[in-house]
Amino acid sequence: MSWRHKLSKAISSPNQAGRYAYVAFRYCYFGPVMYFYSFRRKETAALKRARQLHENEYRSLTNPLISVTIATYNRGQLLEERAIQSVLNQTYSNFEIIVVGDGCTDDTGDRIQRLNDPRIRFINLPERSKYPEDSQRRWMVAGTPPVNRAMAEARGAWIAHLDDDEIFEPEHLATLVAFSQESDAEFIYSRSRREIATGEWIEGGSYPPINPLFSTHNIIHSTAMFRRYLRLFQFDIDAWKYHLAVDHHVWLRMQIAGVRFGFVDMITNIAPLRPSTTMHSYHAEDRL
Repeated sequence: MSWRHKLSKAISSPNQAGRYAYVAFRYCYFGPVMYFYSFRRKETAALKRARQLHENEYRSLTNPLISVTIATYNRGQLLEERAIQSVLNQTYSNFEIIVVGDGCTDDTGDRIQRLNDPRIRFINLPERSKYPEDSQRRWMVAGTPPVNRAMAEARGAWIAHLDDDEIFEPEHLATLVAFSQESDAEFIYSRSRREIATGEWIEGGSYPPINPLFSTHNIIHSTAMFRRYLRLFQFDIDAWKYHLAVDHHVWLRMQIAGVRFGFVDMITNIAPLRPSTTMHSYHAEDRL
C-alpha cells in the first residue's frame, strides 16, 4: 500500500488521529497543529452541547426557514441585480436575506430599502474592517466580520451563504433542503461553475470536503448550507497567517471537530466575473 493510499485512508477515518495526521502533513510544522488542536478541544465540546440542545429539532422540519447571508462592500448595483435577485428567484420561498455591509459608503442601503421586501435586512458596520495590506492575504479574509455578524443575526434553522457577486441557480435552496430531509448531514454543499478569466469557466466542489491528497478544499462557500448551531464555528480574520482562506480554515476546523458533511453532485451556484474585470480572486482588477 502506497504512502498516499495510507494517508488517504487515515484522513477518511473517523478517528481523530487520522484527522491530525492530515493537519500535520498538510502544514508541516508544529505551530499550526497545536493551533488547530486548541480549536478542536473547545469546538468539539461546543458542538456536542449544541447537538444535545438542537439536533432533535431538525428531525421534524419540513419547510425550514433558511437565512441567506451576504457580506458586501460598495457593490450596491451588482449586489442588487445579481446576488439578491437570484435569491428572490428561488423556487423555495421560505427564506430571509441578511446583508451586512463592511462599512459601505455607496448606495447599498438605499437600494435595499427601495426593494421594500420585509424578508431582506441590511446592517452596515460602522467602518471598514482592518485587513492585511497584501492583496492576496486581504482576499483570503476579506468580509470576515460581516459574515460573522450575518450569522449572528440569522433566525433560520439553516444558514446559506452567498457572495455579493455570485448567483444561486433557481433550484439551489430547494435542492439543498431536499437533501437535508433525506440525510443527517449538518453541513450540505454542492458544485459551482466559475469564470476565472473572460470566457474561461471551471467547475468546483466535490467530496470529500478536504482533499485527501492535501491539496485545496473542495467546498465553494456560496454552495454551502449548514445548521444554524454550526455558527459556533466563527470565521477567523487571522486565517491568512496559516496560509488558509478564511472559509477553508473554518471547514477544516469543522471536519476536525466531527461535523457531518453531505454533498450534492449538482451545479447550483454560478460565479461570473464582475463587470470590467478579466480575472478572478485576488487578481481581479477591482479588488478592494
